[in-house]
Amino acid sequence: MKNNKHIFIVLTALSFIAAFISVLGIFEFGDMFISFMSGNSARLGIHIANGPIKEVVFYTGALTFFIFGVFVANILVPTLDALGMIQIMLIECVLLSLSLVMDSVHDSLPSFLLLTFAMGMQNRLQFAINGLI
Repeated sequence: MKNNKHIFIVLTALSFIAAFISVLGIFEFGDMFISFMSGNSARLGIHIANGPIKEVVFYTGALTFFIFGVFVANILVPTLDALGMIQIMLIECVLLSLSLVMDSVHDSLPSFLLLTFAMGMQNRLQFAINGLI
């Protein structure tokens, strides 16, 4: 039972981080979602049908970097034991910090792409903890 409590606490913390980053992303980038790709997928479809190419490229970049984050998490840490989870969380912290620095110095697009990449890594971690992958 103790193990289930720890898993619940970790998943709750990861979900809180993802939601927090997503809310910050909405404030910073407008109608972009950082950690939840279903909204970005829907907006991509709308912009493919109706919108300017700039929006199509932006949403495609978000989805691509998110998927790439999941892929890199799989490659870097193929066995997600406790040490592997800590490694992914440390990488995620570095990416989030780097994104903050980039946003204060440069255009927000690189910052946004780093955030979606980090959230893709976290998504892989959440699936692993849940036992889905």
